[in-house]
Amino acid sequence: LLTVSSVPRGVQTRWLSALSALLRRRLKIHRTISVAFVSARVMRRLNALYRGVDATTDVLSFTLSPPRSPESSNAPLGEIIISLQDLRRQARMQGHSLTEEFQVLTIHGVLHVLGHEHDRPADARRMGELEARLLRELRKTLAKH
Repeated sequence: LLTVSSVPRGVQTRWLSALSALLRRRLKIHRTISVAFVSARVMRRLNALYRGVDATTDVLSFTLSPPRSPESSNAPLGEIIISLQDLRRQARMQGHSLTEEFQVLTIHGVLHVLGHEHDRPADARRMGELEARLLRELRKTLAKH
């Protein structure tokens, strides 16, 4: 379900299969979402191009085909782009590992691919609650293994 290219040193990916299973079970996702890491410079260009914001951001998500569309059942669902510099900075600021921040940003990106937004307070609350629930469940699953 989740595929990652160019994994940076120090970032573990063993948890991706557990997250993929969780997304299949809880959100009924059965299509591929790719994850790629880029520099802050590249992220700034992408953010300016796709969102009109001339600044870097931690994660950008792109829905490539409608999540519930039967005619695109074999097509990739989306792509998540993560700024490596932002991932490192946020991990330091939050006091957790690169892998934990990767988990947070990946779940956040998946929810955006599915159409969740956080522009309005009610949407931000709903998305934040779902994000926290998925992260708790992922960490509980990982703790068992």
